[in-house]
Amino acid sequence: MMLDHDTIDNGIDYAATVFVLVRVLVLPVVIRRGFGLRVAHSGSTLGS
Repeated sequence: MMLDHDTIDNGIDYAATVFVLVRVLVLPVVIRRGFGLRVAHSGSTLGS
């Protein structure tokens, strides 16, 4: 039982770590893309 409990805890810790890493790595890219698209869209609108 002890081994199973530790394995589950390790799995949760691993999942949480991966989740945080993915958020830290992906969020800036998504924000940059979204911001770039907004700027490009408003720029084309102003240009026309």
